[in-house]
Amino acid sequence: MADGARSCRYFHDVRVPRAWRASLLADFPALAGLDSRPMLRLVGSLLLEIGTFPDDLYPDRLVVTRDLLVWCAGRSPKHHGWTGAPLLESLAAVFPITFREHRYADHLARTVTIQAAVAKRYGRFGVSDTWVNLATGNVWTHRDDDAVRRAREQARNDFTGQFKLHPAFPVLQIMNAVPDRLFAPSTEGIAEVRRLLASLDQDSRHVDVTLRCLKRLEYGPPVAPLYRPSRSGNTARIFGGSHPALTIASRYRRLIWGRMIDVDLDSAQAGIVAKLWGIPSLMTLLQSGQSLWGILCDDLQTTDKAAIKTGFYATVFGALVDEGFLHDQAIMKDEMEEQFLAHPLIRSVIEARDASAERVRLDGYVVDAFGKRKRYRSWVPGHGPNHRMLQAWQAQSYELALMLPILDVIASRSDVQVVLWQHDGAGILIRRAKDLPAIINALAAAVAAKAQVLGIPTRLTAKG
Repeated sequence: MADGARSCRYFHDVRVPRAWRASLLADFPALAGLDSRPMLRLVGSLLLEIGTFPDDLYPDRLVVTRDLLVWCAGRSPKHHGWTGAPLLESLAAVFPITFREHRYADHLARTVTIQAAVAKRYGRFGVSDTWVNLATGNVWTHRDDDAVRRAREQARNDFTGQFKLHPAFPVLQIMNAVPDRLFAPSTEGIAEVRRLLASLDQDSRHVDVTLRCLKRLEYGPPVAPLYRPSRSGNTARIFGGSHPALTIASRYRRLIWGRMIDVDLDSAQAGIVAKLWGIPSLMTLLQSGQSLWGILCDDLQTTDKAAIKTGFYATVFGALVDEGFLHDQAIMKDEMEEQFLAHPLIRSVIEARDASAERVRLDGYVVDAFGKRKRYRSWVPGHGPNHRMLQAWQAQSYELALMLPILDVIASRSDVQVVLWQHDGAGILIRRAKDLPAIINALAAAVAAKAQVLGIPTRLTAKG
């Protein structure tokens, strides 16, 4: 499950065409009964994916947080004894959904599945002359727009102000001040993305995720992502939730927001663990400038780069190497998994990972890139020993340390602005195309200087 920005103050009533609402209530009249507002709020969030997001492993299921249910029910977020199960049960009695309650010990979030035909029918709507509040049926006015803006402004202040001691606080300050207007999508770009998707397998997850992103872009006014750290405190990363610009493939992002350029660290996590865990073979390969993914694909005789990258990082950061794990998680087929785990480079990574985990257990702590120490615990409820968690926490802190220098460069220039933050990369907007080479060179030089100090073989590259 993705961990990102979720707050009751971030939720708000949604606007829909009057005819769309009338059709929905005609098909499901019980939704208009007594105390209908909580259920209609929840139905809107589910059908339009506002405040919900697809489960990582089961994309047909939407993750529904307690915060969302609290807001739908009009409860106080501080009402700790309240449970959302009765609201879901009431909705399931009158609307075609099934739900699974969260299971903390199994790392499973609460999810809701909408009947496919209903999700398809009501998942989109066209242009409307009369917009209404879905929950109340009242005509949507400028006051409603103002309420949405106030909710987002409050969320910006909350997400930024309460994390002043977080290592990514400088990033939070900048990213949560990005104007919403910069994310106004191109209607021509959206149409072109739909045209490209039409030629692909319509049952693929890639198409499903992209169409969901387009639906959210077409639904309402442009909004910038709102970022916050993980609630668990187990990572230096910050998260912008399931915003379409952070979810959609970069090639589509360039069509929808044409001036946006992606800059990314090259194989950063691989370089970080090569340094921290002492993996000479991986270090040598990355220092040579060769593509880690290209070599693995060639050796394994596959063109499925995505599976190789996913398998690599799943293995590095905690996946058990029991036979069948990568296959069971739909990452690789059996034959590829066997060859992947037997590859000399992967074997050396696994051995170094396990040796590092043993050092964590013996030392009793790890230290991150900013000098902060986190203690090893032999048992964490729902997780067991936390050495894998600490390894990821340490590595992700170095990822942040490598990226922070680009903020200094951008702050010193008036011709570039950072508008997306993606852990080991960012989205930037430039004023003039002719300045792009100089901007990229300056950003890359700042990252290269930091990488040299840390001894990590990576570099910043641009796409688009």
